Amino acid sequence: MKNKQVSVSIIIVWLFVVFPNSLAAQAQPEILTTNQMFLNARNLAAEQRYEEARALCEEILAINPEYHEATILKARTFAWQGQYNQAISILENLLDNNPDITDAEVALVNAYIWSGNYEEAIPYLEKLIEEYPNDNEFLFNKALALHNTGDHNASADLLNQILNQDPSHTRALGLLLEVQPLRVRNQATIGYRGILFDAVSPWHMYFLEYGMRSAALGTIVTRLNIAQRRGLMGTQAEIDVYPSLGRGTSMYINLGISPDTRLFPQFRGGAELFHSFTDSWEASAGLRFLSFVNKNLWIATGSVSYYLGQYIFTFRPFLGFTTQGNASQSYFLVVRRFFSSPTHHLTLTVGSGFAADQDALIGAEIYDVASNNFILHYQQQISNRFLLRVGVGYHLIPEGIWGNKYTIETGITYLF
Repeated sequence: MKNKQVSVSIIIVWLFVVFPNSLAAQAQPEILTTNQMFLNARNLAAEQRYEEARALCEEILAINPEYHEATILKARTFAWQGQYNQAISILENLLDNNPDITDAEVALVNAYIWSGNYEEAIPYLEKLIEEYPNDNEFLFNKALALHNTGDHNASADLLNQILNQDPSHTRALGLLLEVQPLRVRNQATIGYRGILFDAVSPWHMYFLEYGMRSAALGTIVTRLNIAQRRGLMGTQAEIDVYPSLGRGTSMYINLGISPDTRLFPQFRGGAELFHSFTDSWEASAGLRFLSFVNKNLWIATGSVSYYLGQYIFTFRPFLGFTTQGNASQSYFLVVRRFFSSPTHHLTLTVGSGFAADQDALIGAEIYDVASNNFILHYQQQISNRFLLRVGVGYHLIPEGIWGNKYTIETGITYLF
């Protein structure tokens, strides 16, 4: 009887302890295998071996159709290859049956934005921001989507929120620089620029500007320059156009005429193409033409800009050639530090040489003078409607017939 009780006890222990553990031990290799397969698929995707990664995801899903991480990774590989429709279809189907998978929502938002479907991304971003209100990545993507759907004011508000949380957020600053001008339809500026020399009387230039937004041409700025120099008076009319050529690409176009050829070129024109290659790097290339009474001046220029936190560093050369065979060159480094907004900044310019394209008062007479330049500009929005700009400069001219040059500048802009 005692032996029978012992046998029964052994059977019970085996049924309730040994057998379940044995089953778990048999199942464990399958779980580990799918997890390891997923890690392998993720590594393949990181190496841009997307087809192999998708094939491994398919094997995982054949074993366990509820392995959502594999479904999301499969969709991401399609998006990374630019096959956005496939990615969107997979993620939408997954979220239809499982509406609260955050990683799937994030992947779907990326696919929508990369494919230009900004309106479709906004509802998912609103849901994500409701759950993660201070996530700068979600805030930035919503700002980008709003900007591309025409809601520039809401976009700017979100970008300012990001910069308040993280002033070094380079992408937010770059996008705000693009968005901010679109919030203002019109602006008018009045300004003054004075040039003082060691050996001659000061020169003066006054300017009036009117800027407006155009759906077709982007920002358009018209300008009237009035110069006074050594008893002479002159005027020049200019127009600048800044058309957008798509995401990250824009142009600058300039035309100007003057009847007073003693102070200004009788005709001037220029064009420059700008392109953002990454969130941090931008480059441009362009050409200027200035036509004087006794010579024509061609100027090749360009720039390379790097965004670092609240700073932009820009290098810009000017290479000038005249119809008389003369040549000149100048090089400038510009460092701009932003503060509370894109309209609030301090700019330091240092350079060597003279740029006729940038100095309207001297360009008609001298284009190849050697000089070392140190210029400081400050701009701040002093109210909702007004911008104030001031600047000073010192230009060391080793062989200048008029001595060293000093510049002062001020201007006020009304936004409306």
